[in-house]
Amino acid sequence: MSNPFWDFSLALYADPEVQAASLALQDRAGCDVNLVLYGLYQARNGRTLDVAAFAGLDAMIKPVRDLAVIPLRSIRREMKKHGFAADSDGFERLRTEVKTVELHAEKLMQSLLASAQPATGEAEPITAARANLAAYGRSLGRDLPAAEANVLIVSLARMISAVDS
Repeated sequence: MSNPFWDFSLALYADPEVQAASLALQDRAGCDVNLVLYGLYQARNGRTLDVAAFAGLDAMIKPVRDLAVIPLRSIRREMKKHGFAADSDGFERLRTEVKTVELHAEKLMQSLLASAQPATGEAEPITAARANLAAYGRSLGRDLPAAEANVLIVSLARMISAVDS
C-alpha cells in the first residue's frame, strides 16, 4: 500500500545534511524524527500543527517507538560499536537484519501518522514548516536547535522548488 508520507520522508532523508540534522535532533534534543518529518510533510502541503496535535500524535506512536524502535536502535548501535572480528560477516548480517526490523517499525509509525488528520491551520509551506517545528519543540518543552531546524527547512525548500519547477 502506498504511503505518500513515507515516500516524502525517504526523498527528504536522502539528503546527507538532513540525515545529520535529524540524528542530531534525535540524539541531542530528544526529538522523534518521524514527528519532525511529519511536521515537514504537513508543511509541504501547507498545513500547520499545534502543540496539542503533536502531543496527540506522539501518544499515538509512543507504543511502537518505546517497544520496538528505541530497543532495536539501541541494539543496532551497540552491535555497530562492538562488532565481533571473529565472525564479522555473520555479525554484520545480523546487524543489518536488526536494522531492517527497526526500519519496519519506523514505517509502521509513519503509517500510523499518515492515517491521522490533525492539521490545525494553513500557511505557505516554508512558514508552515517553521511553525510546525516550533510547535513540536514546544510540545517537548524546549526550542529545537536552530541550526538543525534550518537545515531541514532549507532542504524542504529545495524539494519544493525542484517539484514546482
